[in-house]
Amino acid sequence: MAYRLRREHVQLLRLHELLRRRVRPGGAGDQEVVVGPTFFEVPIDAKEGFVETLNCFLLAGKQGECVNFNVLHWQTGKAVGRYSYCRFKMH
Repeated sequence: MAYRLRREHVQLLRLHELLRRRVRPGGAGDQEVVVGPTFFEVPIDAKEGFVETLNCFLLAGKQGECVNFNVLHWQTGKAVGRYSYCRFKMH
């Protein structure tokens, strides 16, 4: 059930232009997440909640684990942040 709720949350994030590219759970290696313009307008705690939601989604609802991923700018493709070892850091 938690995974289904996270999947619905990811769909809402996409509607609000936080998430620009489709991400798939269960991928091997580092993931990349492309964020839209709204991501840069929200406060840091909202950004942290966003990446935590994506972490849960990418792990298909597994609790207590983290996947590492880069957060990329939708226009430049450059990394603007990184979620690594369950912590988010902006560049």
